Amino acid sequence: MLSHLSGPLIHKIVKSVGKEGLPFSYTNLKNALMAHFKPLANPNYDQFLLRQARQQPEESVDAFYAHLRELASTCTLLDNEDEIHSQFIQGCSSAKLRESILQVHGMSRATILTLGRSKKTLQGMRHTYGGGSTTACQDQTRQCDRHSEHGQKESTFEDPKRPKSLSLVQRPVPAPRNVFGTREKVHKCVEN
Repeated sequence: MLSHLSGPLIHKIVKSVGKEGLPFSYTNLKNALMAHFKPLANPNYDQFLLRQARQQPEESVDAFYAHLRELASTCTLLDNEDEIHSQFIQGCSSAKLRESILQVHGMSRATILTLGRSKKTLQGMRHTYGGGSTTACQDQTRQCDRHSEHGQKESTFEDPKRPKSLSLVQRPVPAPRNVFGTREKVHKCVEN
């Protein structure tokens, strides 16, 4: 009954299994249906997909290599390992890893993966311990260094309403206590 619901083409395949000289069995029916539904291979397209593969930003070296291996399994290339190796070099996202691989002739797959893992770990450590991004303090230090190189004095108190040309600001500064123990407010010029 299922063969009638799936359409006339499937019904013909089911009927032909018993007529081809083979006994009608589940395995013979399964093989006939698998042969009918097997996708047609296009080796040129499979090779194109392999050549276009690039490592994604968050993809690990192992995952990228496994992805290349999966793409190469459908290709009809002469030597899949060499093709995977060359595509790994072309498609990996780390220029330093690519350079390290190209420096040594005939590097094995295991060595490449170990090298990729160690570079990824080193990159993570560098980012964690302050080599990856700058903090506000580091940015401020660089800005101060830049001003001191050019002989400029950086203002620590910037008033957006005050014109930039003024270097002195009139501010009340608390005076030291006098002999009577009271403070007198004195206006002094304070440099920024």
